[in-house]
Amino acid sequence: MSKFSMEKPTLTFSGVFYPRGWVVLMFATPDAGRKCEADLKTGGYSADDLIFVSSADVLANVANTIGQADSGLPSVGAERGMVRQHETLARQGHVAVLAFAPSEEEVERVMTVARRYRPSFAQKYHRFAIEDLS
Repeated sequence: MSKFSMEKPTLTFSGVFYPRGWVVLMFATPDAGRKCEADLKTGGYSADDLIFVSSADVLANVANTIGQADSGLPSVGAERGMVRQHETLARQGHVAVLAFAPSEEEVERVMTVARRYRPSFAQKYHRFAIEDLS
C-alpha cells in the first residue's frame, strides 16, 4: 500500500486536491475500504496503484486544501465542491481508497470490485473533468 501524500500532481495549480487519473472511492467503514483494497490487490492491482486514506487523513490533508485555496472567487472547476463532499463524509467516519485507473477498462475493473462494498462516493478525476461513477 502506498503512503498517502499531498504531493503534485495530486493538487491543482491553486492547491486544491485533484488526483488526475485516479478513481476516488469512499466507504462508510474502514473495514469496507480495506476489503475493497484487498480485493483490488487480489485482482492484480499493485500496492503502488492503491492508497487507503483514513477519515483523519482526509480531514487533515484533503479537506485542508480548500482552506488554502478558497479565496472567495468563483472557481472554473468543481474540485472544491468535491473536496467539500470528501470532508463531509470523512466527518461521518468514511474512509477513502484511491485507485490509479488511467483507462476506461481499468475504471470499470475498479468499479466492479468497489460496488461489492457499496461506496458512498465514487468519482474518476480526468484531465479536465470529474466523472461521477456512482
